[in-house]
Amino acid sequence: MATVQITPRDKPYDATVQLPGSKSITNRALVMAALASGASRLSNFNWCEDTQRMMAGLRALGVRIEEEPGRHEVRVWGCGGHWPNTTAPLECGDSGTMLRFMSALCATATGEYQLRGSTRLHQRPIAPLIDVLRRLGVVIECTEQEGFAPLLIRGRGWRGGEVSIDGTQSSQFVSALLLAAPFARQDLFLTVTGTAVSTPYIRLTVQLMAEFGVDLVTEDFRRIIIPALQNYQARDFTIEADASAASYFLAAATIVGGGVTLPQLSVTDHESANWATPLGQGDIQFARILTQMGCTIETTAEGVTCRRSREQSLSGGQWDLADIPDVAPTLAVVALFADGPTRISGVAHLRHKESDRIGDLARELRLLGAEISEHEDGLTIHPPRQWRTSRLNAQGDHRLAMAFALVGLGVAGIEINGADCVTKSFPDYFSVLKNMF
Repeated sequence: MATVQITPRDKPYDATVQLPGSKSITNRALVMAALASGASRLSNFNWCEDTQRMMAGLRALGVRIEEEPGRHEVRVWGCGGHWPNTTAPLECGDSGTMLRFMSALCATATGEYQLRGSTRLHQRPIAPLIDVLRRLGVVIECTEQEGFAPLLIRGRGWRGGEVSIDGTQSSQFVSALLLAAPFARQDLFLTVTGTAVSTPYIRLTVQLMAEFGVDLVTEDFRRIIIPALQNYQARDFTIEADASAASYFLAAATIVGGGVTLPQLSVTDHESANWATPLGQGDIQFARILTQMGCTIETTAEGVTCRRSREQSLSGGQWDLADIPDVAPTLAVVALFADGPTRISGVAHLRHKESDRIGDLARELRLLGAEISEHEDGLTIHPPRQWRTSRLNAQGDHRLAMAFALVGLGVAGIEINGADCVTKSFPDYFSVLKNMF
């Protein structure tokens, strides 16, 4: 595993950062283009391990995809809703997105598909999605442990109808059902129960489906109706900049001081309490949290800028991150530099990500001298009275690796062990962070 040493920043930032395309949008657009009738071109493509896994899986199902990495584009020849290959082994690696999406999508076909991944992926529960698919008439076998991958799916199509799914564990269970629902034999009436997490990602899926020509009806993303026997339409599509990746560079300006501009990122409804990008990426709300901590955020149609004077102290606070859980590690790291404690709540499901993002995060931040209290749904961070240098272990989790690197911008002697796991979503992250001027 690679170890990266972070060099502290000795002067404020005055930097502009070009963000990669959104990983979440890239994977969804890939699926829709693969199922569409005709050829699509996807621009500002995010080249990372997760999207490479998705492309490999779609190719295993018989979809033709041509890559143009130098132009950050791919061309996808859609299969019109019918996978050409009726049998295929699908290797998901660490990608929970691929496992969940493909579980629903393979079930719409007539064929037999095997889905497996890494040891950690096999520990992440998928029972709520399996249960719904079985109620829709899909034959799914959990080949090692009930409720977990590996899976053997004997697809014979969905019957559709009225179903509900618990939204408290993962929004991707909901998105998986939505992506596949247009190919059901009957309309799908989907109800999301419980206190749903990551609702902006459900909204993102719905908006992208509309972009690719699928009709559905919803008002609050808790009750969604998807008419049956539809098909995605091929199109040329430009992928938005990644709002999750943006959080690290907004945080860098917050920790070091100065200003960082993200020119490819835009925000709709600047006056709203719930910011979003044009396609609904909720993680841009992290910028609004930073204003409450003491930063200045400037939003225009051209981009987002975060500024903080080094003389301006940072305030702790309490934030419910149920809608934007991916930024929890980033906020926890920023909280180390605040005056007073910070309480993060609403993220109990983070224990089932690439790592235990509550327990592992707490343990590593304690190595720095912070006092951390774990809660069922999050944690409280008390900044260090005296910093301790440390080698922090990323625990195989790209979100932890990228957040931990930010500590080293303000504190000497920080190393990240297992830093190469950033390839999952942002392979160039450390290079971009190092070369910010």
